[in-house]
Amino acid sequence: MQFIYAIVFILAAIIIIAAMNNRRQSGRNVYDPFKYNQEKTSASSSGGRTRLSAGKYIVGEDIPSGKFDFVLISGEGRFKYRDKVSESYVADIEFGFASIKQSTRYRNLVCEVGGEILIDGSLILEVRHATKTHVD
Repeated sequence: MQFIYAIVFILAAIIIIAAMNNRRQSGRNVYDPFKYNQEKTSASSSGGRTRLSAGKYIVGEDIPSGKFDFVLISGEGRFKYRDKVSESYVADIEFGFASIKQSTRYRNLVCEVGGEILIDGSLILEVRHATKTHVD
């Protein structure tokens, strides 16, 4: 009789562990509130705000120059910025909701004419003009 209880206990433990692993693996999508955003274009503008998805953008041609904040709307991937004189990227940020190492925003990036923005993955970022931070 104890043998049957042991088997039932082991099966219950296996089911619980499988359910926990399943929840943990699907947890990446749970934290993405805009998972079903159906962004069709690489760069779109609405209501004075611009959204960028995967692609390569040239500052001055695709987006204006200025000081910007980049805010994660959905997805995950890398955001890179290189100005026209640098050979390496000035900014290289991993965006996403799934990991504590991923960012959800990058503030006060100065984008000069001729600079290059590179976005990969499933990222959709909103570009906003940077605002001054007031400390009281």
